[in-house]
Amino acid sequence: MLLFISHSSAEDEFVNNLSRSLERYAFETWVDHLHTIPAGQFWDEYVDMKLEDAKVMLLIWSPTASTSNNVSIEWREFQAKDKLIIPLVFLPAPLPLPIRHLQRIDFVDQTKYDEQLSLLINSLPKPALGATSPTILSSKITQETTIVSLMKASDDIIKAQLTSLKDNHLLLIFPNYIPETLIVEIKNSKMFIGRGLNMDINLENFHAEESGVSRQHAMLSIENGKLTLTDLNSINGTLVDRYRIPTRLATPLKNDSLIQLGTLFIRIYYKTITLS
Repeated sequence: MLLFISHSSAEDEFVNNLSRSLERYAFETWVDHLHTIPAGQFWDEYVDMKLEDAKVMLLIWSPTASTSNNVSIEWREFQAKDKLIIPLVFLPAPLPLPIRHLQRIDFVDQTKYDEQLSLLINSLPKPALGATSPTILSSKITQETTIVSLMKASDDIIKAQLTSLKDNHLLLIFPNYIPETLIVEIKNSKMFIGRGLNMDINLENFHAEESGVSRQHAMLSIENGKLTLTDLNSINGTLVDRYRIPTRLATPLKNDSLIQLGTLFIRIYYKTITLS
């Protein structure tokens, strides 16, 4: 069963994460910027074909989507065929009258992503495993199993260092390179992560360059004892707990988050943060 994801380009990062999440549950998605249109094919004709093939439209709604001609054409075409449209609100914006009363799912608060994703999956018709679906699912399961194994392998490191870990200190564990760790003292409300002596968290000696970590990759911020992570337009991107975070947008970090800078996995653990 094909899910057509209609969105504006401003929501590309969110849609990338959503598409990957759904594929882990064997749903097949079509996203214009993720799926290559065959050479020589007219764009409009190809999109029309995908609209015809799709059984469900996930309409990513935001202020930019509300003013997009392409998004409007897509959902109106889908509605004319009396197919299922599920609005997913990424940023608040008034919905047009024809779809205003459709039940929607709110993804505005990204800290509740997993909860809302579960709600979405339960609202969708169960996928029928096609010829390619088992392969996709197997790949996703293998990837997830690898990440879980990496996390479990570093549990002993946390137990060994927990008693000596001080307040306002971060324990950085590199699951791919156990037993390598780095303890960082939080001294400022903003700390830059990357490669070089001018970085507050310098990963130069922790396989950063070969893993695609940018010189100034991300920024860790502390406010009222809470941590956030912001990608600073890095070349290879930043993931938090398996989901790629948007550039220049602060993303909450929970204690024991798994972040990924390029291909470098880092498990972040702390006891107490009193710096505000």
